[in-house]
Amino acid sequence: MHELNRPICLFDSGLGGITVLDEFVSALPNENFIYVADEKYCPYGMREDNYIIERIVKITAFLQNFNPKAIVIACNTASRFIDVARNACKCFVLDVISPTANYVAKISETKRVLLLATESTVLGGLYQKYLSQSGIVCDPLACSEFLPFIESAKVFGKQFKDVADKKFKSVDFESYDAVIYGCTHFGLIDSVIRDYLHGRLMTVSCGAPTLDLLKKYLICNNLLNSNFADKCANVQIYTTSKADILKKLLLFYGKNYKNINEISID
Repeated sequence: MHELNRPICLFDSGLGGITVLDEFVSALPNENFIYVADEKYCPYGMREDNYIIERIVKITAFLQNFNPKAIVIACNTASRFIDVARNACKCFVLDVISPTANYVAKISETKRVLLLATESTVLGGLYQKYLSQSGIVCDPLACSEFLPFIESAKVFGKQFKDVADKKFKSVDFESYDAVIYGCTHFGLIDSVIRDYLHGRLMTVSCGAPTLDLLKKYLICNNLLNSNFADKCANVQIYTTSKADILKKLLLFYGKNYKNINEISID
């Protein structure tokens, strides 16, 4: 395979990382992409650290078979263990937490932001740590309860609304100037969350900040594939669950990726 045609690989515990993939595909139409949705073991945010580490090692080993330009951990929970992935890989490995935190540090004017994330990401404290270094107060709110609804496409029913109402009831959104989606799944329900913000705040997803860092790496290392005009990115998706189920879920969220295959990574 020609050096420029090597793929960019991403993985997440499930659907969430598709929000990052979308940004990449739109901005890098000449690249090849491979995405692993570890649906069989989703969500990571409710798992023990050792369990998540084991999945990271196995998935990065699988992705190494494709000789990737880079591997992107498109999952905030797994991004906490980027050193594990880097030790297991020969290629460049990128997380989503550090670029997103750096971006928020540049745009926040009030220096106070709200973090919506899984309990694991909240307890890991990396967003709070990185943002505090820039003088920004980051108030975390664990929303792991949202993930089962997102993964089952049940985010528009009364049951989810009741959970969200209870979660956001005591939040003073006017105290912040930005809301960070510290779980890539939350970008899939941006319109639902924005209803609670009443247009007052900006929401920050991980895709665009991570894309900026990836592009810099590709350019600096002469790996950016820009040889063909008007080309559509080639995207191959693997799931550790059922391909037909994932395809239906993606269509529910308006994602029309067709090349979806089942894979066992155990």
